[in-house]
Amino acid sequence: MKRLYKTITLLSVALLLHSCFSLDQEPYQEASQENLIQNVGDAQMALNGIYATLRNQHQGECMYATDIQADFLNMAITANPEFLPELHCWTDFSTSNETTARIWRNKFLLIQNINIFLEAFQRLPQEPALESLKGQLYLSRAFCYAYLATHYCQAYDTQNAATQLGLPLTERPVVKNFPQRSSLKETYEFILADIVRAEPLLTTTVTTDLFSQDAAKALKARVLLYQNKWEEAYAVATDLIDAARYPLVQSAFALAAIWTDDATAESITQLHASATAADGRELPLGVNDIYINSKGNTLQPKFIPTQTFVDLFDNADRRKRIFFRRGEIAGHSFYMLNKYPNNELLKRSDEENETYRHLPKLLRIAETYLIAAEAAYRKGDTSNAQKYLNALRQSRGLAAVALTGEPLWTEIQNERNRELCFEGFRLIDLKRWGLGVVRGTPQQQDLIIKRVPAQFQELNIAPSTANYYKIVWPIPASDIDFEQGKWKNNLGW
Repeated sequence: MKRLYKTITLLSVALLLHSCFSLDQEPYQEASQENLIQNVGDAQMALNGIYATLRNQHQGECMYATDIQADFLNMAITANPEFLPELHCWTDFSTSNETTARIWRNKFLLIQNINIFLEAFQRLPQEPALESLKGQLYLSRAFCYAYLATHYCQAYDTQNAATQLGLPLTERPVVKNFPQRSSLKETYEFILADIVRAEPLLTTTVTTDLFSQDAAKALKARVLLYQNKWEEAYAVATDLIDAARYPLVQSAFALAAIWTDDATAESITQLHASATAADGRELPLGVNDIYINSKGNTLQPKFIPTQTFVDLFDNADRRKRIFFRRGEIAGHSFYMLNKYPNNELLKRSDEENETYRHLPKLLRIAETYLIAAEAAYRKGDTSNAQKYLNALRQSRGLAAVALTGEPLWTEIQNERNRELCFEGFRLIDLKRWGLGVVRGTPQQQDLIIKRVPAQFQELNIAPSTANYYKIVWPIPASDIDFEQGKWKNNLGW
C-alpha cells in the first residue's frame, strides 16, 4: 500500500507542475525534475503511476465518447439530463466541447509525464532492470499517441499522408512553445519508432498486467493496419497469433468469464485493479456505466443498442447471450448492453449499487485475428482472410463461411463490429472505411429521446454531408489560443 501511495504522489507532482496546457498559470518553458527519480525503485514507482493513469483513461469517456457519436446507440429516455448530447447529435459539437478537450489534455498530460520520467531515467546508472521500465514507457507513449492520431486526425491516406495534419510530437517534457503539428506520416512514423525502441527492452514472458513484447506486436499490427500497410500488418498479426500464447476460448462459459470476471484468457494487456484499498486508489476511475446504470431495482441506461446492431447477432452467437441483457422500462422490454456488467471483485464492501468497474483490456488477441483477416483481404489473400475470420467466428459459436469478394469484406466488417463493439473502435472504423454515420433503427421508439429526429434516431451523416468533418475530433479552441494560433485545427473546424 505504501508503494502505491508513493507512486500516486510522484505522478500527482508531475501532473501539477507540468500540465501541458494550463490556462490559469504561467508555465515553465520546459519541464524538468532532476530529483524526481533517484534509483530503480523510484523508476518502478513512476511506471506504476503511468499504468494507473492508463487504467483510469482507457475506460469511461475515453472509450464510449466515440460510440455515443457513432451509429449503434440511441439515447434512452432515462438519460436525464441528456448525456453528452452534442456528441450524439453532432449539430452542437464544437471546438469548445469539454469532453474531447479533456481527453486531449489528459492524453498529453500523460505523454508529458512519460517524457519527464524517460528523461529522468537517463541520469540513472543503466542496469538491466531499468531497460525494461524504459521499454514500457516507450510503448505507453506510443499507445497514447496512437489514440490521439485515430481520434484527432483524419484517416491515413497513403497518397497524401505527408500533407495531412498529424500531432505535435515531442520526446522531451515541454509545457510551452509546443511543437507545431507534424504531418500524419510523421506522426505514424513516430509511433512506430517508439514501438521499435520498446520491443527489445520488453519482457518476452506473458505478463498481461504489464506491457510486453507481445503487446508491442499487437499495437504495431493495429497501427500498421490503420496506416494501410496490409503486408506488414498481416505479418505482425499472424506472427503473434501463430505463437499460440493467447488461444481463443472455445466455450460460452470461458467467454463470459472474460467480461464478467475479467478472466485473462485472450488478453495481451489487461491492467491491474483491486478493491482491497479502503480509499479506492487501486480502482479504475473510468467506468462504462452508461449502458445499464441500475440503481437498486431501477434501470437507468443512458444509451441502448439499436435494433440494427442487435440484429448483427444470430442466436448461435455466444456473444448475444453475454453482451446483451433483457430489461424493461415502462412496460417495454428491450436489450441492454451487458458487455460491462458489475465485477463484484472490484466492488468495495461499503458500495451497495453496481459500479461497472472492470480491468481495462488494452490489447486483445481477438482484435489481432480481425487485423489479420482484414489485412489479408486488402492484399488480395482470400484464403487467409477466411482462415482468420473463421477462427474467430467458430470460437464464438458461429459456423465457418466460404465467402469471397465483397460479401467476405462485409462479413469481416460485421465480425469486427460484433467482437469489438463498444470498445471505442466503431467511429474510427467508419472514418477509415470511408462510411457514413447512419444511426440504426431503434429497438423501441417509446424508450428513446427523439426530440429532433434528424439529430437523434434518424441521424444520417454521409461523407458528402456538411457535418461529416466532425467525425474527426477538433483540437480544443482554448489550446489553439494558448499556442497563439501556431496550431492549425482540423479541416472544417
